[in-house]
Amino acid sequence: MSASLLQAAQFIVRHYQSSLPASPAKYGSTAAASNAGSTRVLKILFITRSTEPAYRQVLNIKDLVEQCQGWRYTDPASSIQFAAECGVWQPGADLRSNIAAVRSADVVIGRHGASMANAFFMREGGARQHEVDAHPNSYKGSTGDAKKARDANVHVPWVGVAHVLEQYAGVQAAGGMPAYQERRARSDAVSYVYSGAKIQPGETWDRVKSSASCWT
Repeated sequence: MSASLLQAAQFIVRHYQSSLPASPAKYGSTAAASNAGSTRVLKILFITRSTEPAYRQVLNIKDLVEQCQGWRYTDPASSIQFAAECGVWQPGADLRSNIAAVRSADVVIGRHGASMANAFFMREGGARQHEVDAHPNSYKGSTGDAKKARDANVHVPWVGVAHVLEQYAGVQAAGGMPAYQERRARSDAVSYVYSGAKIQPGETWDRVKSSASCWT
């Protein structure tokens, strides 16, 4: 994320903090969550776009939410167990509601575009998975129908979502934001390419038919 944009967004959050409503985002519950005990439950919020502009949609968002609800993970380094409560939110014109919704989440997932700009309002230590239909040179130099393809609807592979959740859980188990900052200092990969069932670190802009994930 751009540091200046993040700072501006957090200034807006502080301005509205005292008047924010309860989060309008609704999350499903799981048996693991209700009997959490030592299990850490992450709030995962999928951002959906209005159906009016029929582009940049995640077409399989319902399937992703269902699989998210059943997600379980045990961090191999700490043996800490994680589960998820997952929901969907469509940002609207009410800024306060949008802020409250994304601040209720640990991880926000959505298609690139204006709706995902709300991720700038997240709590510190949260993460976003920003889905991009990657293309050589990020469509630079493309014209006509080729350029319009960057706004195409997509199916997001669950393997990519699960991988990001595991990465986020591992960072939380290791200490949260300090552990993440240490990763960045070591130049560990925080962007990944998903092609079919394969996952590998890398920059998406030199890949085709890929999606990216980024930490906030």
